[in-house]
Amino acid sequence: RSALPSAVTGLFGLKPQRGRISLSPEPQMWGGLVVAGPITRTVLDWALVADQIHGAVPGDAHVAHPPRTSFTEAARTDPGRLRIGVSLRPWGPGIPIAEEVRDAVQDTAALLTDLGHDVVRLDPPMRDVTASTQFAARYLYNAHLARTGMEFPDLVEPRTRAVAELGRRLPRGLVRWAMKDDRALTAHANRIFTSVDVLLTPALTRPPIRVGEWDGRNVVAALLAASHYTTFLQMWNVVGNPAASVPAGRTSSGLPLAVQLVGRQHDECTLLSVSAQLERARPWADRTPSGLGHTK
Repeated sequence: RSALPSAVTGLFGLKPQRGRISLSPEPQMWGGLVVAGPITRTVLDWALVADQIHGAVPGDAHVAHPPRTSFTEAARTDPGRLRIGVSLRPWGPGIPIAEEVRDAVQDTAALLTDLGHDVVRLDPPMRDVTASTQFAARYLYNAHLARTGMEFPDLVEPRTRAVAELGRRLPRGLVRWAMKDDRALTAHANRIFTSVDVLLTPALTRPPIRVGEWDGRNVVAALLAASHYTTFLQMWNVVGNPAASVPAGRTSSGLPLAVQLVGRQHDECTLLSVSAQLERARPWADRTPSGLGHTK
């Protein structure tokens, strides 16, 4: 998905609704966790590209509802007054959120209030364990399938082989449960949108990690660290809602920060309108990360 790479680079990424952009010739990828979509410098650039590439073809496992307008029009249209829920509750026990990440979310909430939106604190129960287990099982099992389909599977790095091996060893009952389309979980997650139009959360639980930071950890420890890092993303990968990663300033050392905006099913247009409004109020396109330094 686009949230992680865009969040750590100061770019705009919107994970579209599952089925918005065809993955042909594959009917779906990674058990439905993967969608296609651009990562761009500006919101309008995302809309311009997505307008050209969205659509379904015969054989797609998922087909999104048609957008209510072109994405370009949505990015150029004021969203009007929306009710926006803000959640800082980690989706799992014992997961810390860095102070600078909390500040970025709270600053964005204040900006949205200044822009005329009705912003409320809302920490919905999200069946974290169910979503996290489904995500992990799908991820691991599809890593196994991907390695099985490679021409030279032994040439991938050792940790990737270890991840694939974990997927191979998963109980088949767990795999069947994780791979099914969980309509109950999707309905439960989307109950939040009966009371708000958009959900604002952290994109990641901490600022960008350093290259190689997890190299010394075994595969289970590295996967657990990654799960904590991306905990706010996993639910929406599983249920398929659109979700945007929006630049939200810099850390004290100059690294990019981002927030996540989640929308109703099939409603990228509202996310584009709100994201473009934030971009006009807090431009980011001409900013590049600074203060990264070098290590020997």
